[in-house]
Amino acid sequence: MAASLPKEKEDKVPLFHLKSHRLYVLFMIMLGYFSLVYMRTNLGITMTCMVNSTAVVLSTSTNTSYLKEIVHADSCPQAQNDNSLVNDYGGTLVWSSSVQALLFSGTFWGALVTVMPAGYLADRSSSVLLMQAAAFLYIVCTAVLPYLAVNWGYGYVFVSRVIMGLGEGVLIPSINTIVTRWFPADERSTAASLYTAGNQVAAAFGNPAAAALCASQFRWPSVFYLCSTIGTVWLVLWRLTITNSPSKSNCISDRERAYLERKIPKAKPQSKKDHVTPWKAMLTSMPLWTLFVCQFAANTIVVFMQIYLPSFFKEVLYLPMVDNGLYSAAPSIIQFVVKVFWGMLMDKLKKKKVLSVTATCKISQGISCFSTAVVFILIANYSSCTNPLLALGLICVIAGGFGLAISGFYISMLSLAPAHTGTISSLSMLVGILGRLTTPEVVAYFKVYGTLDEWKNIMYFFSVLLLVSGLMFCVFGSGEHQEWGMIHPSATEEKELSKLESLDQGAEDVIAEDCAYPDIVSS
Repeated sequence: MAASLPKEKEDKVPLFHLKSHRLYVLFMIMLGYFSLVYMRTNLGITMTCMVNSTAVVLSTSTNTSYLKEIVHADSCPQAQNDNSLVNDYGGTLVWSSSVQALLFSGTFWGALVTVMPAGYLADRSSSVLLMQAAAFLYIVCTAVLPYLAVNWGYGYVFVSRVIMGLGEGVLIPSINTIVTRWFPADERSTAASLYTAGNQVAAAFGNPAAAALCASQFRWPSVFYLCSTIGTVWLVLWRLTITNSPSKSNCISDRERAYLERKIPKAKPQSKKDHVTPWKAMLTSMPLWTLFVCQFAANTIVVFMQIYLPSFFKEVLYLPMVDNGLYSAAPSIIQFVVKVFWGMLMDKLKKKKVLSVTATCKISQGISCFSTAVVFILIANYSSCTNPLLALGLICVIAGGFGLAISGFYISMLSLAPAHTGTISSLSMLVGILGRLTTPEVVAYFKVYGTLDEWKNIMYFFSVLLLVSGLMFCVFGSGEHQEWGMIHPSATEEKELSKLESLDQGAEDVIAEDCAYPDIVSS
């Protein structure tokens, strides 16, 4: 059968084609990522209108003359016109900065519980079903949050966020495993850039929508109801149309299925008992530890951009509610455009063998880390409420530079050991969760009143972290398949391979052609 197939160029099914089913799979992953991220991060923008900022500041200090001196140090025209102590959006909940940090970190504590089991399950069971379970937890916890906040207090809200985090721990390992089963190696930069764009869509669409709802008669509870509705619609579509791999799909064409079976090696051995995780070699691998450092740094920035950026715009730039939503959306649009086109460029350079996978990873990660580190320093020294557009421009540069990292450390995570993608994703996400837990602690430590001087220290922290991670990846990072990640054919598979080679000289089409992945015969 393999000998009768046309040459690969003639038989190739492009990713961007009307008949490409994997493009639909990618679109559904992106929509799912968008809806789940939106349910988790909407608290960042809604917190600004849930909380009574004036009461919070006054409860921290009763010296109002001192407060006016520090809050109005930049002589913001808006503050002078309003004659207000702080920029207050009319919230009613008196939650201090430490309480807000606790609620922001709730999902991360929940993810710590499930992230390692999720990697094991993703490698050995249905990643599609794991995604469904995660989405169900997200939807329920999002829908009940307004009732808990108003009637039961922040303690119960924290519990609901922890339960939501149980789903978050499952999310990334499941998606990464699906991507390695559906997309060839030379499409994964593009695929990762597109599905992680759900992050940017959540902010670009979600923040302005949330700001508008907060300013409307429906107020902040409507934001959570909107999110849970979007998640429910996606969950139904996902359940009906997506499978774990091309071989199990009834929607994919025979031509595309055959193409993917040739291009994507079978990452799993025939027997589960043979799927042994090489823990010692894995945990002594310098490229893997470098990946962990980058994951830690990236997640601290992600939390700042998704959760704390609206607070920065509110407290430092003194923006009105609706303007805050628009400003918070702009960086995500820039990041989406930059990372998608950069991912396509990197894939093109890899296909033409202009650059190796490792070279594209190091170039992408290096530019990302060093450029964003410099801009964080600029924001710390040149941002003020007198020139909000300058601050917005600098934040957009950070967003664009950060988008390049998808073709850097993230592709490295998918490339080091595809047969252990779920386990590596879980370990990486475990480190990432520690990074996400770090950001609320750092912000709560430095920020009391929300002044620019307090935010400066936070920006310097991010800058140093990015410089260290960028240097490490440029020296030790890799995008090549590691020897410890290889799964070699069993005796039975070698015998079958020998038979195929004796019957047909074209049997090499059955074996994975990508040198970055293990030579496993597709059964």
